[in-house]
Formats: sequence, structure tokens, C-alpha cells
Amino acid sequence: MTWQDILKDTATATRSADLWSINDYDFYTDILQDIKFLVKKGHSKKEILETLASQILPERMANLDGFMEELTEMTPSDGISDVDWEEVAENFEEDIDSIIEDYQGED
Repeated sequence: MTWQDILKDTATATRSADLWSINDYDFYTDILQDIKFLVKKGHSKKEILETLASQILPERMANLDGFMEELTEMTPSDGISDVDWEEVAENFEEDIDSIIEDYQGED
């Protein structure tokens, strides 16, 4: 496998994760609840993005059947480790901003 193949695998797996994370309604709303929880605990936007990328998204998406089937059925197949989770977490930046703003308004 060449380095170009590895980059292609990462791009393909990441794009798939991007789409699943924002288009699966139940998954998306669950992530929003996680973000609200982290905001209430006083985490900054940067900390929330880091937590999403390092823990929440990989763990949750590993249990998302359609996503995992899509990854493993690609030719060549991709793995969960091929996903750039920081890029996927960035899908939630506007949501994080809105939730932080909502909770700051309650103070």
C-alpha cells in the first residue's frame, strides 16, 4: 500500500463519518446532548471538540451499524482508525457555539 492509498483511505473513511454524524438524526441529537452536558460542566469549545474527537465520536460511531458496515464493505475496506476524528468533530462547531451561547444567556 502506498502513502497515496493511505491518504485516500483516510479521506474516504472521514467523509463517510462526516455524513453519518450529521445525517443520522438519532445519533446527531445524542451528540448534541453530550455537548450540552459538557457545556454545563464548564468545558470550553476547544475542550469539547477534543473530547468529541478523542472519545465520544469514535466510541459512538463504532456502534453505529450502518456506518461500520459502510466502512468495512468499501473496497478496499476502511477501518475506524482511518477516520480523522478532529475533522468530524468540526461538523459540530456551530452547534457548540449555539449551545454555549444559550447557556451563557441563562446566567
